Amino acid sequence: MRVLILVEVASVWTAVAAQTGLTRETTREMIDSSNKDHDHMRFIYGKQGDTLSLEGLFVPTDTAYAAIRDAIENKTQVVFRRSFDGTEVEEATGLIETLSEEFPDSDVAVYTADATLDTAWSALP
Repeated sequence: MRVLILVEVASVWTAVAAQTGLTRETTREMIDSSNKDHDHMRFIYGKQGDTLSLEGLFVPTDTAYAAIRDAIENKTQVVFRRSFDGTEVEEATGLIETLSEEFPDSDVAVYTADATLDTAWSALP
């Protein structure tokens, strides 16, 4: 299965070039609902959190990567879309929390972009 992240560049959904890895994580806060009636701790679900980590080869001319870099530099939101095997299926908005670039000797340059989403993934029509 080929799963890619796309970002909007000049009103066109563009896949970030040379993606090598994608990690999506969903978490839920646990709210302590313990009381004196029970000897064991009890919990209920709280708010959901989502993060996205994107890894790839550094392509200096990639406009989608440039949009991610511009977002962290300008403190702007990014709209992400996920595609499965070429079909765009869902989207979410978020903020780029970390952008790392590595330029090793005698090897390819790579990047990692970590985002915290401020909306849940929603299915596209």
